[in-house]
Amino acid sequence: MTVASRGAMDGLPALPEGLRIERVTGGPVDALVSWLARLRRRGALAPAGKGEGPVTSAEPGGEGEGPVAVPARLNWKGRLMDRTKRLLSLVLFPDVRGEWRHPAKRAGRRILSEFQPDMVISSHEPATTLEVGLYLRRFARFRWVVDLGDPVLADYTPMRWRMRSLDLERRSVRKADATVVTTPVAADLLRWRHGRDGRLAGRIHVVSQGFDDRDAPPEDTGGIVFDADRLELLFTGTFYAFRRPDALLDAVEALEGVRLNIATVVVPPWLAPRIEQLGDRVRVLGFLPHRLALSVQRRADVLVNIANQNPCQVPGKIYEYLGSGRPILHIGACDGRDESAALVERLRRGWACPADADSIRARLGGLRDDAGNKRVGAGLDLRPEQVGGFGWSRVAGRFMELAGIGDARTPGHAGPTAAAGRVVHGQ
Repeated sequence: MTVASRGAMDGLPALPEGLRIERVTGGPVDALVSWLARLRRRGALAPAGKGEGPVTSAEPGGEGEGPVAVPARLNWKGRLMDRTKRLLSLVLFPDVRGEWRHPAKRAGRRILSEFQPDMVISSHEPATTLEVGLYLRRFARFRWVVDLGDPVLADYTPMRWRMRSLDLERRSVRKADATVVTTPVAADLLRWRHGRDGRLAGRIHVVSQGFDDRDAPPEDTGGIVFDADRLELLFTGTFYAFRRPDALLDAVEALEGVRLNIATVVVPPWLAPRIEQLGDRVRVLGFLPHRLALSVQRRADVLVNIANQNPCQVPGKIYEYLGSGRPILHIGACDGRDESAALVERLRRGWACPADADSIRARLGGLRDDAGNKRVGAGLDLRPEQVGGFGWSRVAGRFMELAGIGDARTPGHAGPTAAAGRVVHGQ
């Protein structure tokens, strides 16, 4: 069961047979936001002060292929969408996605009446899924697994929602039959917050995120070509106030022969002017469907990850990068607390660098020289078997075992819903 209107399946692998998807409307505002988002992805939202056509880079994509679409600063449609989301987030918990709560409750009760599930898995984020799971437990008996990932109460939780987030987190982990998080630090935090009385003993488990190890991405890169005479960096993802690229941009500005490629849905207004100042040292690739993004990752010289403000969090992007077979430059704290840095260095999959411009510039300068000598990644272990344990088929087996619905020796598909039995997976 998932929201109906976000177009989230664009570019994803084919779904396995036997998987039924119940798409539930998110409500009228969600429909408006999704419509505007689709316009933006197609390049219909022009940069501020310019015409309504899409913005494109001047670099050709290659023979028979067109230029690359580039999202810039938002015009009135994009600004309307962002303002609408910000206003709704003042009254909807945890944000605009809270509009899905009531339609999902109704649909969930209908699904429960059609069959009796062995298990319901509530995937966070958003926190709305946890509220729906708690609600449905009043109407049927089933094993409830909270696929929490990260705690509900996080560093970036708005002050107005902090108490509600903590209460929802407490009720969820205490009432769930099993709670799954992605790092040992997150597990320890939940036990400290809600389980000092021993009630959570044996019910919180660590299962990392992973990458698709079954379905190779396409060879086609959608017209995106990397320059053999430069060190080509690639960042794929979203920039937030707690994940800023300022130091990275300063370092790129100071170096010749280095280009930062950014694959993101939209450049935040606070970042667009800085990118424009850097000219051809930064190339914005725009929105890339998931499988196309995987293909592009496999052709970059170095993949860039920027740590969250909380260094204990390991973004899912890290595992996707691990599966690409390319070197990773992680920019973070590097003080022993950064889980992502420890993972990348332990696996010899890349380098961790402090988040200051001088350190990043020094590292990039060395990598640029290595690129000129065709030695980028020398000394690393980029073999597939080095990270095989993080493939979704292996991760799914561990999830199934911990959730009590299978055998870890049984290969899973691309996620926990491959388990035998009648499972409702709310996301």
